[in-house]
Amino acid sequence: MLCLKDFEEYAEKTMDRKSWAFFSQGAERELTLRENLRAYTRYALIPRVLCSKSDRDLSTTLLGEKVSLPVGIAPTAYQRLAHPERRSCSRKGCK
Repeated sequence: MLCLKDFEEYAEKTMDRKSWAFFSQGAERELTLRENLRAYTRYALIPRVLCSKSDRDLSTTLLGEKVSLPVGIAPTAYQRLAHPERRSCSRKGCK
């Protein structure tokens, strides 16, 4: 996957319809949703041609764990809806 749209398309194909509807929509007039999408357009990757890439390392440490790319997604309420093992919740009331 190369961009956010790729992740969205994958999620839409793999999640059940109700869960996808929850994650793909915003509240009320969707102002925050639009502003978040606009924020991602403020950044651009600038390709460098004819440069050696052998010494590049995008990895970093996040919470004591090495990650290969410095991008993370914070947990959110109802994140279990997007997890393939979501039905294994043992809390009372989980479905």
